[in-house]
Amino acid sequence: MKNASLLPATIRFGVFELNPQSGELRKKGMKIRLQGQPVEILGILLEHPGEVVTREELQKKLWPADTFVDFEQGLNNAMKRLRAALDDDAESPHFIETLPRHGYRFIGSVNGSGQTLTAETGPPASQISRWLRFPWSALAASVVLGVLVLWSVSRTGPLPPKILKQKQLTSSSVGKAVTSGAISPDGKYLAYVDPLGMHVQSIANGDTQTVSQPESLGLQTQGLMLRSNPNPWFHDLGANAAWSIASWFPDSTSFLANAKVPSGDTSIWVVSLLGRAPRKIRDDATAWSVSPDGLQIVFTAVPSLFGSREVWLMTREGEQARKLFAATDENSGFTRVAWSPDGKRVGCIRFHQVSDRFEFSIETRDLTGGPPTVLLSSLLLHDFYWLPDGRVVYSLGEGRATAADNCNLWEVRVNMVTGAPVEQPRRLTNWAGFNVDHLSATSDGKRLVFQKSSFSVNVHIGELQDGNTKLTPPRKLTFSEGFNYPGAWTSDSKAVIFVSDRNGHWGIYKQELNRDFAETLVTSDLDLWGRTSPDGRWLLYFSSPDANSPSLGSPTPLRLMRMPVTGGPPELVLTARLHGSAWCARSPSTLCAFAEQTPDRKELVFTAFDPVRGKGHELTRFATDTNADYGWSLSPDAKRIGILKIGGNHVYVLPLDGSPVRDLTVAGWNGFNSFDWSVDSKGFFTSNTTALGATLLFVDLKGKPHPLWQQRSGSFTWGVPSPDGRHLAIFGHDFNGNMWMIENF
Repeated sequence: MKNASLLPATIRFGVFELNPQSGELRKKGMKIRLQGQPVEILGILLEHPGEVVTREELQKKLWPADTFVDFEQGLNNAMKRLRAALDDDAESPHFIETLPRHGYRFIGSVNGSGQTLTAETGPPASQISRWLRFPWSALAASVVLGVLVLWSVSRTGPLPPKILKQKQLTSSSVGKAVTSGAISPDGKYLAYVDPLGMHVQSIANGDTQTVSQPESLGLQTQGLMLRSNPNPWFHDLGANAAWSIASWFPDSTSFLANAKVPSGDTSIWVVSLLGRAPRKIRDDATAWSVSPDGLQIVFTAVPSLFGSREVWLMTREGEQARKLFAATDENSGFTRVAWSPDGKRVGCIRFHQVSDRFEFSIETRDLTGGPPTVLLSSLLLHDFYWLPDGRVVYSLGEGRATAADNCNLWEVRVNMVTGAPVEQPRRLTNWAGFNVDHLSATSDGKRLVFQKSSFSVNVHIGELQDGNTKLTPPRKLTFSEGFNYPGAWTSDSKAVIFVSDRNGHWGIYKQELNRDFAETLVTSDLDLWGRTSPDGRWLLYFSSPDANSPSLGSPTPLRLMRMPVTGGPPELVLTARLHGSAWCARSPSTLCAFAEQTPDRKELVFTAFDPVRGKGHELTRFATDTNADYGWSLSPDAKRIGILKIGGNHVYVLPLDGSPVRDLTVAGWNGFNSFDWSVDSKGFFTSNTTALGATLLFVDLKGKPHPLWQQRSGSFTWGVPSPDGRHLAIFGHDFNGNMWMIENF
């Protein structure tokens, strides 16, 4: 750390400890993952406690004079990461105070002195003791002390908020993560799902019983058998259906669950605690919530690219279904629908794509009709729940450069008649390092249950055998807690080029197969993506001008940059509205290509480019479904483009010589979401995604699939072959999730 010699060997403030020499930050003795500029900023502020450090001063100390970056954005991002690590709130800070458009000041107690450094202090102790020497000390002292208390409160603000009481309800490990759950209205039970199936747990003593599989999903059933120790055949459950918990009925004796089979079909089930078998009440639908009186169920139907297009009501028996409302355009959809406490309105999360951005909002609607009322909007919205007292609690991310979001709980009070907010939102938590989803609460509103989750992504390496039809068990190449995903190889096949958010910044790195460390090629505050030119000389990557805009597939223009793979300054190649990544063939071909989608989403337009000379001529076009998304790749021999319709099992091979398009249907598989050609251009690697996990496959040009590797702890993967065709660099995903409960919120 810079200027470490000017600071004590250890600086203590609150529950934190900073070692300026090593730049190591600890909380209650536990090391916190924080490096680089956030730690430098903390050291600078601690060097001048109680004093204002201007943004200009920080800029000069953090970046050399010849550095060309967006200082404002860089400083804002570094400060955001520092506050997240310290659990500090910019609106109600405990440690770092913001002076808008000016700078920052450290206001916390340093080195355990107990003296909080603030701009103003109270009357000195000597003055108070002098007042207490007078004869009327008994009466006067009480009056004076009362005045001082009032004075102190008026100067320091309101009393601190109530302290949340937290309790972890499940303790599953990575690879056996809890994927959803809900607390019963009476607060006695937790229903949750993990890879072994559905379970019901007693909140009081933790006793857990497992729900048996319904017979109609392909496994033997014995009614609703509840067992403390599930049998090994529950491992087979994942081959048939993935479950999610929707909502309990008000009497706490049964709950709704959704089943999704590998084909993508969904169904709604009622699970009873009274010894009855799980009962299916509707197909092709997803349940969300039971009405407060227990008589109606709200569900969604007609899946689309942006959630579901329709919201419906039905009785608790699954009958008398009627449509409440539907999306008004092709770029919208709904998810997470909840009832108001009086049962007269519903709220839902609405997804919408507008021009160059996505919008997420909570909308409420009267059951009798009328326009929606927007409660709040945020691109970082995760989930919400409508409490019995009229408050809406919701989880909101804070943006991230790491695999786990800094997600926190907020509340806003709502007018149940209009569905509109009646006060400003209030923050409930100040957490960092995980996502918060699957909210539910007891009928008295005193207990709130939710899923805390995080995940890491690392590069794995496997050896290809038998013409790409077999793969040796993959081993980890990278060992980071953040994002590390492969994009390319060096031309000699000795090193993988991958994107990572390690050290709090996005960057492109290069790591040899026999090394434990990676070489930095380029860093940024924004997400990146890297490919190599046909001769392997250039690294090609895109840069987004807007940190809040979507990246690939966005109408926002992206800058395609180049830099030598061996290192050097970046240069602009072209600017375009890239759909997917740019791709290059392999030498001796010199062809590279990028795709753009027309504004009406009816075509993909493919254009050639040269890494040095820039944009070239149009290659070809492909007609698209406006309600679908597509992935694509240029074959290494530069003769064809492969196009994948995301979520399906159709692959389109588009020859560049004008020949007809080939439609390959991969029988027995569905849910494809990635496409990478094999180096001999005789097939491709793709991944099948279901709610149960992801499978990496090789498919030849006759449409014959060869499963290579299954990933049960994550729902996404892909593989990038080395130029010599011997190895596959794989996207490997580890997910961790558990259910938690808070009280006193």
